[in-house]
Amino acid sequence: MGKYISISIFKKEFVDTSNKYLVLYPDAEEILRYLSKKYEIGIISNSKISKNNFINALVKSNLIQYFNSISLSNEICKKPCQNIFLKALNNINPHNALMIGDNYNRDVIGAESVGMNVLCRGRDFTNPWELYYLL
Repeated sequence: MGKYISISIFKKEFVDTSNKYLVLYPDAEEILRYLSKKYEIGIISNSKISKNNFINALVKSNLIQYFNSISLSNEICKKPCQNIFLKALNNINPHNALMIGDNYNRDVIGAESVGMNVLCRGRDFTNPWELYYLL
C-alpha cells in the first residue's frame, strides 16, 4: 500500500468515576472498511485512557482489524509533538501520508512539522459521504 491515513472515528471521549468510554460515530465502520481497502490506517490521539483500554474499545467495536498503527500521547508525547506523528508513520514516507484532524494547533501543526499532508475538518459534514469524495 505505502499510503497512510489517520482518521477520527470517535465522537467523544469521556470519563466517569468507574469506567472509561469511547463513543463511535455511526459511520465509523463503513468509512474504515472503505478506506482500509486503499490505505493503511492509523490513530494518533491525545487520549487520556491507557493503550490497553483504547485497544479493548477497538476490539469490542470490531474495528481493530482496520488499524495498522495506534499512537497515543500517554505513551509518547502529546500532539503536536513530532514524535507521536513519526511513530504513527512507522517508516512510511510522510509525503504519502494524510492526517485528517479537527484541531489546527494539535493536528495540522504537528502533521505538517513532519511533512505529512493534512486535511483539517470537523465532523460537521453536510453529507456523510463527503470524506470519500475528499480522498
